[in-house]
Amino acid sequence: MVRAFPPLLVALAVLLTGCSDLRPIETVPGQSWALAKKQAYVGPPRLHKVVRGDTASVIAQRYGVTLQELASANNLRKPYVIQLGSNLTIPQHGARPAPAAKPAKAKRPAVRELPAPVSPMAPKEAPSEIQVATLAPPDATPAAPVPVPAPAAEPDRGTDLPVTAPGAMARAAAMKPQPLSGDGFLWPASGTVISRFGKKPDGSQNDGINLAAPLGSPVLAAENGVVSYASDEIAGWGRMILIRHADGYTTGYAHLDSILTAVGDQVTRGQVIGRIGQTGYVDTPQLHFELRSGKRALDPSRHLVKGESMEVASR
Repeated sequence: MVRAFPPLLVALAVLLTGCSDLRPIETVPGQSWALAKKQAYVGPPRLHKVVRGDTASVIAQRYGVTLQELASANNLRKPYVIQLGSNLTIPQHGARPAPAAKPAKAKRPAVRELPAPVSPMAPKEAPSEIQVATLAPPDATPAAPVPVPAPAAEPDRGTDLPVTAPGAMARAAAMKPQPLSGDGFLWPASGTVISRFGKKPDGSQNDGINLAAPLGSPVLAAENGVVSYASDEIAGWGRMILIRHADGYTTGYAHLDSILTAVGDQVTRGQVIGRIGQTGYVDTPQLHFELRSGKRALDPSRHLVKGESMEVASR
């Protein structure tokens, strides 16, 4: 006589024998055992290919995971610099990615007075490092900045920044700047030139000049123009203003303590637009200033009209 097994016992036997799945669990340096186990049993990790404008915090928010989880899964350390074209592992419990925002972020310190070798005013095709901001040519609509949390090394940003209304950057890009004054580009501040234009001994590139001056000293608009950016969302540069001028010129003013203008404002030559600060990746009060003709960076010291006498350091 053949004895039949109850269906429930048969199902249980199959589950315990033929369907059990013991998988090897491998961890990478800095990754928790629990996360490695979860990835081994859930399936192959989801990958995100880094594109221009991505930052670790933005990618984590896009996939619904914490910055710490993303950093642990990819063995990242502060300040979480990621490389263009690399693939990042997304923890399996992350949500489906939200549509990517338009790129516009920058970060990578090079020298103490110049935080990154790539300027936030550089053309889009110039840099290869991740977290690089770009400024579109005068006849194009600039990309909207992606909010990026301030790095841990930066001072407290405060709450006295002007609020940029939605669409303000696009409207500013469509505005026609006032004609140039004809008197030349004015020195934006009075102080000591501590970093000149051009290549440095360590291979970094300064696309402008850095002026050391007392904290809170006035910063002047070098020429008539339209404010196209006024915020601190580009990591490493602190509070910064970009002004678009007639005839294809653009000027940039970074590391400000305060911003006294807003996106879309028409400013005039010599108008006070901000105050000298110590924001971003600098450890002394100073102004980083750039002058561009289209995409080409110009040596400001050769084009600015000297008002007060300027002291020049050896660097």
